Amino acid sequence: MDTSGSGGLGGSFIIGKALLAVIVITAVVFAISGVPGTGGAAREKLNTGNSYMQECIQDELGVFGNTGKAERELKKFWNETGVQPYVYMKSYDASLTGNAAKRSWAEDYYNSTFDRDDVFLFVYYSDEDAASQGYMVCHSGDVAATVMDDAAVDIFFEYVDKNQEAGLPVDESVVGAFTDASKTIMTYSKKDAVRSNMGPIIKALLKVFLVVSLVLIVALAIIIVVSVKFSKDEDEEEERQKILDAPIEPLMTEADELTEKYLKMGSEETDRKDKKDDNEQAVHSNPGV
Repeated sequence: MDTSGSGGLGGSFIIGKALLAVIVITAVVFAISGVPGTGGAAREKLNTGNSYMQECIQDELGVFGNTGKAERELKKFWNETGVQPYVYMKSYDASLTGNAAKRSWAEDYYNSTFDRDDVFLFVYYSDEDAASQGYMVCHSGDVAATVMDDAAVDIFFEYVDKNQEAGLPVDESVVGAFTDASKTIMTYSKKDAVRSNMGPIIKALLKVFLVVSLVLIVALAIIIVVSVKFSKDEDEEEERQKILDAPIEPLMTEADELTEKYLKMGSEETDRKDKKDDNEQAVHSNPGV
């Protein structure tokens, strides 16, 4: 019986399980080494000695119904981080033709407006179609950037997107993102510290694990292929041996029967010819009969 098909399927199944195990372990290691929500960094509240800038919203779009209330809400961000928030809702400007130009405008506005480096500026650029989603950009001063690093900014925008997907108005989406992001980016537990410190070690071990796993999987695949080939050769040899060992008596008996049948037929035919010759001879010997 040829088992090469089932052996191949079994080998593929084993290799598939091995690959799945590598993928799962890799995902777990990455999950452990990363620190979702905090960006994996320990952040300390700024203590610049600057007071909170109460007038920190410039609304050219008129989307804030109560600017004073929104500015008081933004102070929660300042209380948590020590970073001064500033929100600029900018009306459509046809001269800003690309995102690069808008980022450059935000940087120029920061440098020309603030004489302190602890400000985190958020700018929302309205699209020509006011109903469409506008472009958003942030710019931090050098001091503010020690808290609002790239990971923290990503977290902030995640909250903005989340609030907009929930159907909140633009003003509530932005202000709520400041409040929620401040709590998240400033939360850093002992577990986060362990993960952050162990990150490089875990990544190094992960590389070793991946290399060893791939080598083992290749070796396993070779072993399975050789085993399947060997099993197939054994099966073919077994089939050949069965044919060679098959009894020949039934075939010989059938041949003997056929031989006997044809011999009998030949004998009967000879008897008929002899009898015919005898009759003819008798006729010739007795012509008067």
